[in-house]
Amino acid sequence: MMEKKAIEFKPSNLDLLLAVIASIGMPLLCGFLYDFTGSFIPILIYYVIFCIGVVKWRKKSFEYHLPQNWDWKIFIALLAIQIITQILALIIIIPAASFDAIGFYLTLFIWAPVNSIMEQLIWIYVYDAFARRFPGTPRKNLFVVLGILLSIILVGLIHAFFWGKFLPGFNHIAPFYQIFFVLQLIITPGYILLYTRTRSILPIALIHIISDVALVIGAGYSILPSLFIF
Repeated sequence: MMEKKAIEFKPSNLDLLLAVIASIGMPLLCGFLYDFTGSFIPILIYYVIFCIGVVKWRKKSFEYHLPQNWDWKIFIALLAIQIITQILALIIIIPAASFDAIGFYLTLFIWAPVNSIMEQLIWIYVYDAFARRFPGTPRKNLFVVLGILLSIILVGLIHAFFWGKFLPGFNHIAPFYQIFFVLQLIITPGYILLYTRTRSILPIALIHIISDVALVIGAGYSILPSLFIF
């Protein structure tokens, strides 16, 4: 998925519509389907149709290339926030009811890296669809804000209506849970800020994978039981 350089994305009104569908409709659909099929089909819809299909179709690029400017101050600051967040997660995470070694290692070495590579593709697409729609016009700032809000809504809804149904939960232990929640709210706009400075998804993925790995290790979690409902 590594690419030499990004292709300039010039969104149209179609991208605004797709961004709204991805932000609101897609999480609701995935959550609805999970109750009937398990997580496998919704994950395919999320990753293959939206993260890969829509992004490649509309942006012509996954933007997985080495950035010319890593903006190390923002990268290191966001990395530090992520590490602190996951240390807190290890304190408050609810362990899996039972430990399945095969499922655990498959989840750790397949799902965690795949998820950390995939998710932000659609998160950033949603932001870009709005933020780049009206460059150099009075509407630009408004649409940048809308892009940030929709990206945050997407992250919130996909976790609330889909991932939250089967990924490990967290104990509401004060003040750790409250701090964890606040830091989580900072991370998504932080990803967007890092992307606008680097124009690359790679730095975001390197930070994101810490979250997924910590989740799996901290809970001893296997995604296999959730894949299919019989």
